[in-house]
This record gives sequence, structure tokens and C-alpha cells, in this order.
Amino acid sequence: MRERDRKKLKMPDLVGLREEDAAIALRNAGFKEVPRVRFVESYESVGTVVAQEPIKGNLVDNYGVVVLRVSRRSYLRHLPQIYQTDAALGNDFLREFLWVFQHIQLSVSRKLDQGWHYYDPRETPEEFLPWLANWVALTLDVDWPDIKKRKLISAAAELYKHRGTKRALRDVIRIFLDREPRIEENKWPYPGFRVGVTSSVGVDTIVLPQIDLDHCFMVHIPVGVDEVTEEMVVKIHNLINMEKPAHATYFLQFQTEERRATPQVFMQIGVSSLGVPDLRYDEEETSGDSAPMLPESSVVETPVVVPTAIPAARAARSGGAEPAVPTNKKKSGSASTSRGSHAPSADEEDRNAPGGSEENG
Repeated sequence: MRERDRKKLKMPDLVGLREEDAAIALRNAGFKEVPRVRFVESYESVGTVVAQEPIKGNLVDNYGVVVLRVSRRSYLRHLPQIYQTDAALGNDFLREFLWVFQHIQLSVSRKLDQGWHYYDPRETPEEFLPWLANWVALTLDVDWPDIKKRKLISAAAELYKHRGTKRALRDVIRIFLDREPRIEENKWPYPGFRVGVTSSVGVDTIVLPQIDLDHCFMVHIPVGVDEVTEEMVVKIHNLINMEKPAHATYFLQFQTEERRATPQVFMQIGVSSLGVPDLRYDEEETSGDSAPMLPESSVVETPVVVPTAIPAARAARSGGAEPAVPTNKKKSGSASTSRGSHAPSADEEDRNAPGGSEENG
């Protein structure tokens, strides 16, 4: 994460500013690290920056270390004169040694002087937020952004007055998502399968456990499904379970686009055919010379059914010989059969056969 945020920044001029103002100027310029402070004796007023490293105008990494030399009166002046002679001769060991204790004492005294900051969720240090949240019996997720933690702690006392109600649940979700949710009480999205009441196949034929509409509600989140991650869904569920009544059941729903099903063409007269493969392609694939062709092997040939000859028994009744079976092969010199001719029926053959009718008998 830090590698992605790294960038070069121009060092501002901090000399002459108060130590607190210099830290604010660095934070506003984009520097992430807290500056390191070194005390030096100077004629400037106490707490004034007299030198800085790096100097102004240099390009510095935003996670780089900035050192500030701040004017301060050393504890050495409180010691007997004999201990101050070495400092006058250039030996600053004792002064530098006392700077260590002076840094520790100053850090403790500053916390005591600004102790009220630790009890304000808006100004307390980030590492102090979990301790402050315990005061209001609030459990914070470590992955929540810092600003959301501060908002929840600030609103915790007021939310406890309405805990377990629609208002409290809506306010908590709004603080976390920065969106206004919609909560519907005594409602459930699926009525379930009930014979004679709601039993449309494919619509509400869903077998559900028993749902008491008097103790259920729906939470509509105005966020698209594509914008929601699995981690966010888990956190929203945790928030709802933390604020809802223990006996209540809820249904979480996100915003979805309404899409109407486009009717698909099953068969078109003159276009589609029954019993023959109907290969369809997209317009892009069929445009131009690259349009796919139907392979020859996919053409279905219907076999020609040749009518059989008159049965031998019927031919015997007529007293004639068995007629030849017609074939598809045409012989040279043979006369072609006209389209208007047709095979004689069985009654006609019986009348034409000798002894076939009563009059001839």
C-alpha cells in the first residue's frame, strides 16, 4: 500500500514557524510521517523552528523523515556553574545527555496539558479509538476507515436511545455506507409456496421456512450489485445483527437493474423449417465473404420410395403372368409413363379378370 502512495513532494519553508504549525504544514503538503524534533539552544522564542532537514525547495519522498531543530532552554542552566563550564568550552556532552530527559518530560507534560483531546472522537489519536469505543460498548472493525470509526463513536450515545428501532438501524447503515437505506417492516420478498394462494410455477414456487411477518423486515441498500464486495456484505450483515432485535428476521437486498426478457423467435414461416438443421449465426459472422457455408454433409437426402408391384396372388386371379417390377433405371427405347396414368384399383382388376363378375358366370 505504501509503495503505491509514494511520490516526490517539494519541501516547504518551516523556519520561523511554531513546532505545532510546522507539523500541520507538513501534513497539508502531503507528508505522511510525523517530523522528528531535536532541541537546540537559541535566542529565538521557545518552540520556534530554527532549522530544518531537508531544506526548503528540495524534492523529498512523502514518506521521508523530516528533522526539525526547535529552540528550547536546556536543563543545564539549573545545575551548578561548575557543570556549565564544559559547555562554554565546546564540550556539549552533558547538554546533549539532558536533552533526552527533556524530550521525555515534555512529551508527558503535553499529553497532560492536552488530555481533553483523548476524550473527543474527532481529535483523539487513531490508536486511541478502540479504547474510546469501549467506553460506549461499541465494537469497531479494524478494517473500517478512520473517519467512519469516529462518526460511529460520536453517534453511539444517541443511537443507544433508539437501539432496536428502524431509525437506529437506518442511521448506522447511513454512517457506514454514506447512503440512505430504505427499510420496510413486516414485509418479505417471497411469499413462498401455498396451494391455492400463491403457486405460480417459476414465480413463487419456493419452499421457505416459516416466516413471521410481524417480526421481519427488509433492508434495501441503494448500491449496485457490481459495486459491492464480499467484505462489504459481511460488514453490513454484522451491523444489522448488532442493531436489530434478537428475535427479528431480515432480508438484505441491493439495487438491481430491471431487465425484461427479450422474446426469442422459435419458428418463422418461410425462414425456419422442421426436420432440417437450422444454423444461425451472428450478423458480424455472416457479413462479408467470411460467412460460413452449410457443409454438403449436412444436407439430408430423403430416399425415394418405389411402389411395389401387384401381389402374385392378385395376378394369379387375373390369369395373367406376374407383372414386372418397375425400377428407377430407364432402359433405352422404352416408352416413358405419362403423369396422368395410374395403377388400377383392386375392384377394377376383379371385374376385368375372367370369372371375376357374376354376369360372366
